Amino acid sequence: MRILDINHIIGHYRIDSVNRPNCPGTKFPWVRLFADLKGENEVDNLVIYADGDVGTALLLSFKLKCSMIHKAFADEVHAKNKHWIGILGTNGNGNYYYAGSDRIETAKLGL
Repeated sequence: MRILDINHIIGHYRIDSVNRPNCPGTKFPWVRLFADLKGENEVDNLVIYADGDVGTALLLSFKLKCSMIHKAFADEVHAKNKHWIGILGTNGNGNYYYAGSDRIETAKLGL
């Protein structure tokens, strides 16, 4: 079990402890950060990639203006639409699959 709260962030106050002793500041959105880390917020789009398809995932995430993650962490993030790069599946229910016979074909499908 992971503990995600303000008291368990490693490196807090260590960005520049001499010139910025209160970094990141009193207005830092801690609540939003922890909700995102715990997967409590749902995003509109998420690009999920398999090993070797990072380039296509990067371009598609740039096009959709969304985050991208490796398939091993796909269940930890809630999204209305998940775009699976290099992974076979059937489109539907907010899941979109882009998998060709090789990386070039996969890239063509994803872009």
